[in-house]
Amino acid sequence: MTRAGTYRFTWHGIDACLQTNVPDLANRVALFLSLSGVILPTTDTRLPDTEHLVIASNTGAGYRIRGDGWHLETDDADQMLFMVLEGLGHIFLTTGSATVLHAGAIKGSAGACIFYGAPRAGKTTLAYTAWQEGHPVIGDDRVRLSADHQTIEPFPKCLKLRIDPDNLPDAGIPDELLARGAMTADDHRLILARELEGFTPYNECTPIATLVHLERAGHTAIETLPPDEALTTMLENIASDDADTMAIVRLIKRQSERGDLFRLTVAPGESKAAVKALLAAGTNNK
Repeated sequence: MTRAGTYRFTWHGIDACLQTNVPDLANRVALFLSLSGVILPTTDTRLPDTEHLVIASNTGAGYRIRGDGWHLETDDADQMLFMVLEGLGHIFLTTGSATVLHAGAIKGSAGACIFYGAPRAGKTTLAYTAWQEGHPVIGDDRVRLSADHQTIEPFPKCLKLRIDPDNLPDAGIPDELLARGAMTADDHRLILARELEGFTPYNECTPIATLVHLERAGHTAIETLPPDEALTTMLENIASDDADTMAIVRLIKRQSERGDLFRLTVAPGESKAAVKALLAAGTNNK
């Protein structure tokens, strides 16, 4: 996938398309999302509409990225990749009827430990720490809830760790599977490709073990979360527009009956202790 053209990336029957003249961009997207792209024939009259299309162009002076109702320009190839990934992810999120949670999840011995919380609660840091320690990561910011609310699956979104651009972590990752980007001038990210070992594949459904509300605090501890609070906070963390809210209600009810609703507070610099507490909560009641 090195030539100019329009490429289709498909997840759960949803097509997100990239039109580009940037050499090797489609290859990079395929690596980072761990999705195969199929180039559309130039004679195909069924080209995607703007709602399912991201356009990335090399203008000679830099890169221009366009989506449905938005456009950006940059002179940095990694930043271009970052915005293309965000644009394709938005298409996957807003198309279809799946319930997508604004949550992260890792695999423990009892199943998926789902953690959710407000922005900057530490979801990505927790997922990244778990990944470094060898625990399979389902996602750090979005996961797909199955129709029967019994399992979750990965969502096509890369782990994007907030970083200090002047003090980059030594991730020990091959350059082709790592990129840097920025959401804003003061929000820099390290982007890990889903093709890396340790991220669960899209066709893998993981039974839900625990549901955990994540909060930053001055100490690290885990405690039982009341079901009414769990329901309120989880409904605030639905990412998809066309979600099944009753599935969330049933999920909270089941988790409450099993004693698998928790609140995890995490102190600065204690993400390893938080991962340990998170995984232990998923086995204490089994």
